Order: sequence, then C-alpha cells, then structure tokens
Amino acid sequence: MASAALGITFITTSQSNKETTANDALQRLEDATQETVTVDLTGLTTYTFTATEWKANWLLIGENNSALVTFTLPATKRMFAIQNNSAYDFDLTFNGSTVVETVPPGGMWIIYSTGTALEVMVKQPNILVKDDTGTSYTYAIGDEYVRHNNASAISATVPLNAAVPFPIGYIITLFQKGAGQVTVVATGGVTINTPETLLLRTQYSTASLVKVGTNEWDLTGDLEAV
Repeated sequence: MASAALGITFITTSQSNKETTANDALQRLEDATQETVTVDLTGLTTYTFTATEWKANWLLIGENNSALVTFTLPATKRMFAIQNNSAYDFDLTFNGSTVVETVPPGGMWIIYSTGTALEVMVKQPNILVKDDTGTSYTYAIGDEYVRHNNASAISATVPLNAAVPFPIGYIITLFQKGAGQVTVVATGGVTINTPETLLLRTQYSTASLVKVGTNEWDLTGDLEAV
C-alpha cells in the first residue's frame, strides 16, 4: 500500500530491509517540500501536470509561453507553490475547462489543493490589476482590481455561480478610471445587496463586490445615491 497524496510505500510488519522503504519515504517527503520543476511552455496553451511532477516537487514553474496557458492539476490533496515566469495568465483547473484560480504574470502563489478546490494561502504580488477599456464587461475568476476606462457608459456584469463559480468570500474591487459611468449588473438569479444604487458615483470612484452566498454579493463603496 502507498499514501494517496505522495505515493509513499508503507512498511509492512514482515518486510525485510525496512530501512530501504523508510529512506525512500524520507526522500519523497524532502522532494515534495523542497524540489522545483520548470516546465518549458513554448508553443503550448495547455499543460497537464504528471503524477510524478505533482508528487515530487514543491514549486511548479512555467515559462516561455506566448499566450495564456491552462494547467490541469491532479485531483489529489496537496500543498504546493506555482510561479508564473511569463507575460500571460496561468489558468488552473482540475478538468481542463473549469477555471478555479488564475495566476497572473510574475505571480508566485502558495496553494492548498483539496482535489476539487484550491485555497490560496499566499499571493505574490498581492493583487492583480486589470485594465478594461470596453463598455461591457463580465467578471471572471482572477479579477481582483478592475479599472474600467471608457468615455461611454460601462456595464459590469456579475455572472451566475453556475457560469463562474467564485468561492464564497471572493472580493472584486472596481474602479471607474474614465468618464463613462460604471453600472454593476446582476445576471438573472444573482442578488446584489447595496445601500445605494448599482452605479459608481463619478470618475475615480471605487467600490467592492464581496461574494457572500452562492448567487449573492454585497456591493459597497463610492456609489451614486438613491
């Protein structure tokens, strides 16, 4: 038998040469907490971490990609770190399609994986700044600080959990950089609680969206009065 996460072989009562198995276990534990694997992503837009890469390394580094890369992680429990040495986002998934976290360019995150979800323990840099210059925007996982910048009115949409499964407690800060007033729009089935309207008050106003339920968010900040 072996452990589920790291594949460490268990020592049996009648086993001979127990020290061989014990030494192998110690080496695997050291590798899993110290070693690094660097993945060359040249020409790739997807990458699946192998069981060996996942079990035998603490830090997973990706580099040399020329576009966003979607990483598929093994569905097992694991504390690990991932470093984005590129100019493009890294989307993290378990199934190759549903994005659960996005590591920005230059980011180095320490994450705990439950095998079905990711809990980010440490982020460096601490916040991802995104500039949006359109008049219609739908928030996505990875959005932390979004600067909306257009001369015309802007609709910023909060999607259903079924479409974008933000975790409870997720925070999005929105900033109106341009003259175009930002209106926060709730997709049908989404509730947004606010003391005022769903409009940012003026240029350079800031507000925060906090997910508090499956399809429920709180909106506070510099909002236009009722």
